[in-house]
Amino acid sequence: MSAEQEEMIRTLATAANKGMEQAVQENPDCTATEVFGAYLTLMATIIQVMIEIKVPGRAIRGSIERLLLRCPSDTG
Repeated sequence: MSAEQEEMIRTLATAANKGMEQAVQENPDCTATEVFGAYLTLMATIIQVMIEIKVPGRAIRGSIERLLLRCPSDTG
């Protein structure tokens, strides 16, 4: 992925995240499930943008893997 592509994805994700934060603040009664679902939809949109700007599949998979590895284990 080129530096220009990476910057475009980071800008998109940052803007979308700020919008999500504002939506949650304005709707404090939303559930964790609703917030998580909205973030999954956001990620699906970002992945689609990455595909459309021709980011290699291996780079997309690597990015998703790094994201998942940041999550704590769900055992225990």
